[in-house]
Formats: sequence, C-alpha cells, structure tokens
Amino acid sequence: MNLNLPPSIRSKRRNMLLVGFTPGPNNPKDLDSFLWPLIEEMLNLHKGVEMVWNAGLEEYFTLHAYIMIVTADMPGREKLMKMKGKYLLQVCGGCRTLRAMKLSTWISCGTY
Repeated sequence: MNLNLPPSIRSKRRNMLLVGFTPGPNNPKDLDSFLWPLIEEMLNLHKGVEMVWNAGLEEYFTLHAYIMIVTADMPGREKLMKMKGKYLLQVCGGCRTLRAMKLSTWISCGTY
C-alpha cells in the first residue's frame, strides 16, 4: 500500500502490491524458506534506497518500504504464526523468551 496516496484510493487493488500466496491443500511444509527472500528484500528497503527520482517534485529522495499488513485465511494465518495444533509460540512480555503456550491460557516464564 502506498501511504503517499490519498486515503480514498490507497487501498484500491491497483495501488496495492500482492507479494505472493501459497495455495492449498499442497502448501509448502517450510513456509519460512519461501518468505526469506521477501524478508531479506524488506530489510534492505527498511535501510533505504538512496537517489530515487521523484518526477513530480523533480528531486531525489531516499525510498523506504515496510510491510504494513499481512492477510491470510485461517489455516494460512496459523502456519504463518507458527501455530501447531492447540499450541503456539509466544514471547514473554517481561523477559522476551520464546515459550510454547496453550491457546486458552497465558503462561508466563516465571520471572514476570
């Protein structure tokens, strides 16, 4: 989504960039291997691309890009979020350690 466009047209399909999709039921077993090239590219765009020409203003600027929204159906979202059955990976808000937790309960690492 180009946030430089007016709000009335920025969410139109012609102004959005679909990066990819994984159709089922034979979706990839390791989704991260398919996403890694996108992540690498987005890390570079986060740092910025210098000397990009703006024809409207007739000047150069540094281009930055960020992932703003990710959408998926329920199975795709669960796979993207690393949900496994009734468990998911959760980062403890206190100490930032990664823990497995049940969907129905909050499990702290014990320090917070």
